[in-house]
Amino acid sequence: MICPNCNEKMVYFVEGNCCGWKCAKCDTAFVTSYYDPITLDENEYEISIDGINNPNASQIKAIAEICQCNFLVSKEKLLHGFVVKSMNAKDTRSALGKLKAVKLAFVVSPDFEYEY
Repeated sequence: MICPNCNEKMVYFVEGNCCGWKCAKCDTAFVTSYYDPITLDENEYEISIDGINNPNASQIKAIAEICQCNFLVSKEKLLHGFVVKSMNAKDTRSALGKLKAVKLAFVVSPDFEYEY
């Protein structure tokens, strides 16, 4: 997009709940409301985590953070496998990022379309 005032190239931006185009040269801007689609998602997600034989400390800690439980309970959950139920989209994205970081296998239901 080209600035109508100075004919310079405008840059697209997203800041908080606003997005639009702005010119770095003359400060002309076109702004509108922006809501991240994940904040509008009303689905409740379940994450199924497979049991593993020898979970390491980082895996146990990740489960403790996601499930808000202590280290021993987390280890027990990981040994048997379990389902984390009823998470909104933002919490699900955060949990999946933690699971991916510690290389734990999982399945999300319904399908999760956001990047994590």
